[in-house]
Amino acid sequence: MAREIGYPVGEILALSTLSFAARARDDVDHAVLLARQAARITVGVPGVCLRWCSYVLTGALNLTGDLAGADEVCAVGLARSQDVGDVFNQWSLLAAMVFLDVHAGASSTP
Repeated sequence: MAREIGYPVGEILALSTLSFAARARDDVDHAVLLARQAARITVGVPGVCLRWCSYVLTGALNLTGDLAGADEVCAVGLARSQDVGDVFNQWSLLAAMVFLDVHAGASSTP
């Protein structure tokens, strides 16, 4: 509905929520698909929403085991958040980055 009425922020919020719902039912591939759709919406959207999409996509990629992809998305979103002083998204993405760093370290040990 948000797409039909031309409300991109509403579309991002809807897709993000649907991505979380897909994650909750263990449909991680669909969660990634929805998160990627949300991340592609950039026109007429406040930066805080774009940075939020980084958090949503990072989490979905992490659940698929794509730690490299999740790390890349997270690093870009975190840098953008730091550049503009977006403390909310910094907090979310820093926690995700720590999680990814811990798992990267765990997977590299014999």
